[in-house]
Parts: sequence; C-alpha cells; structure tokens
Amino acid sequence: MRGIRIWAIALVGLGLTLVATNLSAQTTGTIYGQVSDSSGAAVPGANIQALNTATTLSEKGISDALGTYRISALPPGPYKITVEHAGFETYVQSGITVVVNENARVDATLKIGAVTQVVSVTAAAQSVDTQSSVVGTTVDDLRVEAMPLNGRNLFWLTQLLPGVGMGASATAVDSGFDTVTTTARSGATFNASGARGQQNNIQLDGTWMVEAMYNYGVDLPSPDAIQEFRALTNTFNAEYGRSAGGIFLAVTKSGTNQFHGSLFEYGRNTALNARNFFSTTKPYLRQNQFGGNLGGPVRLPGYNGRDKTFFFFNYQAARIRQQSLITMFSPNAAERQGVFPSAITDPTTGKPFANNTIPASRFDPMAKNIEALVPLPTLANGENITLLPIPINDGEYTAKIDHEFSASSRLSFRFYRNKSEQGNLEGGNVLVQNGGIGSTTYNLDQTVNLRYTTVFSPTLMNEAEFSQLRVDP
Repeated sequence: MRGIRIWAIALVGLGLTLVATNLSAQTTGTIYGQVSDSSGAAVPGANIQALNTATTLSEKGISDALGTYRISALPPGPYKITVEHAGFETYVQSGITVVVNENARVDATLKIGAVTQVVSVTAAAQSVDTQSSVVGTTVDDLRVEAMPLNGRNLFWLTQLLPGVGMGASATAVDSGFDTVTTTARSGATFNASGARGQQNNIQLDGTWMVEAMYNYGVDLPSPDAIQEFRALTNTFNAEYGRSAGGIFLAVTKSGTNQFHGSLFEYGRNTALNARNFFSTTKPYLRQNQFGGNLGGPVRLPGYNGRDKTFFFFNYQAARIRQQSLITMFSPNAAERQGVFPSAITDPTTGKPFANNTIPASRFDPMAKNIEALVPLPTLANGENITLLPIPINDGEYTAKIDHEFSASSRLSFRFYRNKSEQGNLEGGNVLVQNGGIGSTTYNLDQTVNLRYTTVFSPTLMNEAEFSQLRVDP
C-alpha cells in the first residue's frame, strides 16, 4: 500500500509538471538569443540573468554549446539582460519589454576584457518572433488604457485586429459587446479567421473564461486591471485546445516596488444624445462607471515586502438607468370591443361574424385581463411606441498577490468577481410598466487562479497551476 501511495504522488507530480509545461506560455513570455564573441564565434557557458526592473524578479539561464540561451516563464514587463563569462566584459542590455506569449530575441556580443568592465546597451528586443509560427497581435497596456472604449468592454479592441470580426450573440443578430453582461447568453463573441463566435478560447491568467452552456465568452475585468492581451488567429500551438477559432490571452496587472493608483468616472447622459428616429422624445439615459485601483509592495507592521511581495487591487461599478424603445401594433379601442373594419370569420362555423363584430360573449376572460395591460396605440397608424425602463447595476473587483520566496521560487494568486443585475428583462413586453409580467435577472462570474513556479536549474523548470471559473447565469 505504501508503494502505491508513493507511485500515486509521483504520478500527480508528473501530471502537474506536464500541465505546467503546457500552460507556461499562456500568461508569460520568453527571452532567448545568441551569445557570441567579436568574431562571431559562439560563446558557450555564459551566465545570463533576466531582471524585471519593476519588481527585481530575476531568472537565470546559461548558453549551450552553440551559444544559444532561453529563459522562459517570464511575467510580462520591462527587463534588463546581463551576460557574463570569464575573459569577457560584462554585457548589459536594458529597455527590453516582454509581452505575453511572445519570444523576445536579445543577442549579446561579448568583447575580450575583465568581467568587471561593463558594456551597457539600451535597445528594444527584436520585434520579429523567429521562434514561433503563431499568427497573432499583442495589444499592450498603453493601447488598453489610451484607446476610447464605449462601455469600457475590453473586447471592443479585438475589432482593431486583423482577421477578427464581431460575433453575434443568442439574443441579437449583431449585439456587439455589452457594457454589462446580465446573462450568459449575452457574453462576448467574436469571429477569428472565419470561425464561429462560439469557437474561441478566452483566457485570463491561464483560466478558461468561456461558460460551458452556450460557449460564449465571460467578460474580463475592466481595462484598468488588464496589463495586456494577445489574440492568436492562426497556426497556434497544440497547448491551446478546446477551440477551432481564435485564442484570446489576457494578463492582469501586478504590483511593483512603486505605489501606483488611479480613480476614474465615466458617464453618459441623455442631454448629450440624439433623438431616436422612431421616438418622439429622447430615451432616458444615465450611465455611470466609476472605480479605482492601487498596486505596490506589501508593507505590514514588522514586514516590508519590497522586492518580495506585491499586491494589486481594482474595483469598478456601473449604474445604468436607461429606457429601451419598444414599438408594437396593439388593438385600438374599437377592436377591443370586437368591432373590426373588415370581415372577420367565426372559427367555429367558417362564416363571417355579423357586422364584422365578435360578440362579447365570445371573449375569453383571461385574454381580456391581459389586453387591459396593453396600452392603446399612440399613432394614427395603430402603432404604439413605448420607452421601457431597464435599470442595470454591476460591481466587479480584481485582487492579485505575487510573492517571491527565493530567486528560484515564486507564487501568484488572483481573484476576480463580477456580479450584475438587470430589472425588467422581459423588456420587449410593455406589460412590465403596466403592472404585468416582469423580472430581475442576475449574473455572477467568479474566477480564481493560483500559480507556483520553481526553477531547479537554468535548463529545468516546473510550473503548477490551479484555476476555477464559476458562472451563474
């Protein structure tokens, strides 16, 4: 029995290693390159260090017999590369940006000299990824924060990417991306490379953000909580399974050694809108989205987490008071008394009713009660135009903790929760505002992600991850 337990533990460890290997590229990036001397000859055995200049996170590598090196599982951010080898001057290159699911190439040319001598270079990494055949586009934090987004739904930015178009939800032919998702059937969809909108794989920090019933995407946190995202549209690796469409990878922000925070308020108002062509008045609208975020090192009494422990927290709320324009042709006063302008046939005899009038004795009591809730036509052509109130409340928050136990061991934990409610979802029915049928719907998205990374040597690394998604439509 003891032997079985040992084997079971070994198999679990192997499974975590395999899973970690498959997931390592989903939320991180890679720096690789060639180390050579002034003559172009390969320099094996060079020590390479990748240092995150925002958090001092450090990963090490070593060049092989061909002079090549590769440092994987680097969280996105700014980096500095240091290359050292006995008999050569130390090579330092800063200004390197690592983005999610991309390979940044940094080649180093060493000059003969003492290790204490340093050659510093400030330059970006090679922008062409020569290590992967994936076709995709990265939207960095600058564009995420600077691009105008009506409703602050991050998925709108997918429309700027080549090969990506807007998908249709189950509730509309072309609904776009809602400010607030109030049911799973109104989740985000987009068409990538001609695939259906329900065939995408959307991930947040490695967590699969697609609900299982309709296969629609789950809304991501507000743009203030997203560091960057990458959309893969073709020839992506086998690690991204479970979909035939595009792959959407988003990474939440992390804290750094400097405190950073912001407050925001976005509003829309009826006074700034134009009148709907089919309405005699402007539909009422008061839309407010507000919140803030804060990130930095963890500092507690007796503990200073600088260079070790970092936090990030983001909150956003939405309060929408709006009216939906409903048009319908309802029975006029004469028709409600059974009097019609043309012949109407008795279904029991197949003959027209006398004087085109249905006798009151033939009226169904339940139908009359329902009819009393339906307003009379407001236009001469028999059409009724109604502005139906549909209030929406939404609140979301994202919390993330990163901790470095040592130079070879680090832990990351992220929690995201979004709950919304919408009143009068039977919205196409004017019975709601007349005291009839009505309801309030709720939608809850909640996800947890836990990742533990261990570097055993410059050529051996393990990454174990646990993630969970809960969707209550």
